[in-house]
Amino acid sequence: MTAPELSIQAEADAATIEAGRLRVEVSVRPFSFTIRRDGRSLLRAGGAWVADGEIRDQFVQFTEV
Repeated sequence: MTAPELSIQAEADAATIEAGRLRVEVSVRPFSFTIRRDGRSLLRAGGAWVADGEIRDQFVQFTEV
């Protein structure tokens, strides 16, 4: 089995990475990312937010749309 061909396209505020049937679209302002397989969204509008304060645990939440 051979690895799929990797394609990376970058602009000032966005980038697209493709490998085989997968595609990841990343935007810088505002930060977000979308993961697609065969053109269908697997994870859409993923992003990050920041809050003031102190935290001792790490928490990552992904929600299906």
